[in-house]
Amino acid sequence: MLLLGRNLGESIVIGDNIYIKFVETDKSGHKFKLAIDAPKDVKISRGELYPPDTVQHEKLSQITTGKKSLA
Repeated sequence: MLLLGRNLGESIVIGDNIYIKFVETDKSGHKFKLAIDAPKDVKISRGELYPPDTVQHEKLSQITTGKKSLA
């Protein structure tokens, strides 16, 4: 898993054809908007629409709570 910090206006590229750009944040910094440019055949959905993946959930939990290094 890769954890990246980005500022507004900066982007992340996945593969050669998926671009994610951070375009807006609220004043508190707790909510933000992403612009995603990807081929039409790439499905993009919100994670909460899927059943929980316990392994993935545990990885994310450890990162967001600071319990595990990303090394």
